[in-house]
Amino acid sequence: MGITENALSHFANKMTEDSCFARCRENNEISMCRLICTKKKYLAFFTGDLDTAAKFYDLTQAHFSGGATGESTMD
Repeated sequence: MGITENALSHFANKMTEDSCFARCRENNEISMCRLICTKKKYLAFFTGDLDTAAKFYDLTQAHFSGGATGESTMD
């Protein structure tokens, strides 16, 4: 269709998913970190990259599985 510009670029202030994850991790925003890790895990799984899927599963379990109370294990 000839469209080359990202439709969300005006709203995201040039923020990528990786920079968003880094900012959320710095600010201890557990739910957003968990969401990004889960999204990346499923994307990797469904595209056949099981090593990356396992990496994001381990990352989620190690740092962002706060349980019912939502407490963080991030350092």
